[in-house]
Amino acid sequence: MAEAVDAAGMPTALGAVDYLLHRGEANPRTRSGIMALEILDTTPDWDRFRTRFENASRRVLRLRQKVVVPTLPTAAPRWVVDPDFNLDFHVRRMRVAEPGTLRQVFDLAEVMLQSPLDIARPLWTATLIEGLADGKAATLLHLSHAVTDGVGSVEMFAHIYDLERDPPPQPAPAQPIPQDLSANDLMREGFNHLPANVVGGVLGALSGAVSMVGRAMRNPGAAVAGAVDYARSGVRVMSRAANRRRCFVAAA
Repeated sequence: MAEAVDAAGMPTALGAVDYLLHRGEANPRTRSGIMALEILDTTPDWDRFRTRFENASRRVLRLRQKVVVPTLPTAAPRWVVDPDFNLDFHVRRMRVAEPGTLRQVFDLAEVMLQSPLDIARPLWTATLIEGLADGKAATLLHLSHAVTDGVGSVEMFAHIYDLERDPPPQPAPAQPIPQDLSANDLMREGFNHLPANVVGGVLGALSGAVSMVGRAMRNPGAAVAGAVDYARSGVRVMSRAANRRRCFVAAA
């Protein structure tokens, strides 16, 4: 079965690592956020700043997508365009008190990076920091590692920033189509595909078994030696587990 992709060509199903990163947001010890700090030589117009991220979120769908996890694990968690997407929740502004130093910005960045992202929403925030000395400003972009990696973030930034200070206006990209998919909907969808997945798993197991038999017939000595080594390894693992169990019982 071909892997499902979204309108931007990105996979819709979360892989095991991405799902682990997504779930890790709930625990301070397992968060893996990305924080980008940028110093701006002037304070940008707020409406223009906000519109920039609005357009970027239309081009980079991950900025509009949240993760839906099935109620029961019948299907992989999925990226969907959030029907309740609210740009003002993600794009924020604040002002630091005088003297507006870089140290104050670093302190804010530390607090933001340690704060959890809301896993019921798209996993990012962009905060404009105003009030820096000499009329400067700063931007703090906080992303979950489940949204992108270092390479993907470079492409994402290309949709946010221009190479010139005052570029000509560009037409706004089309509004992404929202997807109203609940956890129960995804669970039921997984149940509907369950027979096909089971058949695929059985066929894969049969194919592996046929391949194993073929290797054994071509080289029976190597096959027997491999089986013996596997059995010995299993015995070693089980004996270590049994020894730890006896230690736990003795300690109790």
